[in-house]
Amino acid sequence: MAQPTRQKLQLINTATELLNNPYPTYDQMIFMPSDLAQITFPHSDPGDVPIWTRKNGNQVFFIRPAASQGKIIGYPYGPIPRLLMHWITTELQHSSEPVLSLGDNLSRFMKELGLDPHRGGVRSDRVRCQKQLQRFFRSVYSNEYDHSKHGKKGFEYSDVQIAPKGKLWWEFNGDEESVFDGTLKLSEEALEMFRKSPIPGDLRILNALKSSSLCLDYNDWLHLKTYIANKKDLPQRVPWRGLIMQFGGSYGAEETITKSHISNFRRKSKWAIQCVTQLCPYLDIDYFDGGVIIKPATLPLDIQRNLSK
Repeated sequence: MAQPTRQKLQLINTATELLNNPYPTYDQMIFMPSDLAQITFPHSDPGDVPIWTRKNGNQVFFIRPAASQGKIIGYPYGPIPRLLMHWITTELQHSSEPVLSLGDNLSRFMKELGLDPHRGGVRSDRVRCQKQLQRFFRSVYSNEYDHSKHGKKGFEYSDVQIAPKGKLWWEFNGDEESVFDGTLKLSEEALEMFRKSPIPGDLRILNALKSSSLCLDYNDWLHLKTYIANKKDLPQRVPWRGLIMQFGGSYGAEETITKSHISNFRRKSKWAIQCVTQLCPYLDIDYFDGGVIIKPATLPLDIQRNLSK
């Protein structure tokens, strides 16, 4: 008999823990900006492309890559930028200041997620976080909405750099506890984005899903859509073709999406949704021929109360 993988074991153990203790403690509460739960970061490195784009209805979200010392250093991608978004949003729930202090705060967050902020090496958690930290904070993020109708053409846009000013250090000698240090001053636009209707969540769930970008995306998105379904008292039906353009997979431009692409995306999505619902059995998810249905459901009271603010 095949042995369960480490990820499967963690899902089982976390599901058991959540069954026995469904409500997160104060220290286990985390948050995610609702706007970024609907359109996500790349899952893998897009490579040498000038702009990375996602689409949701009349909204287009695109990223211009970060640069340092006069050179392009690339796009944020994978689980770490998603975890950083949770960290920032959670930090801002406890402080009104626009300046984030790294140091022990970020190192502690990494440890709570089972990441090792001390061990070196090319593929270590520390080096991966260092690289993604620069890419995440120094890329430029744009939201553009098409308002063309009734023969008139127009659009609305917002260009955001999360932290246009900052000081970062991460090469230390000796055994210092903190392997990241410095400060990051968030822009007004970033503060508005991270503080707008934050989605509360559970650090234990984040920990169990942290190795999969798609699972992290679906966890945030399914909770947001469930809240919308509750508010409207109406199931939310979302087609796979629309979701494939929202989420961070590398399937190309909308006009090049094939039936094979959608079939592949549907298979991966159903696996990710199963991982999330194993941890969150209160979610009521179903499928129709062309997509997914998110039904009204009773969210844990702590989550429901915070989403209603």
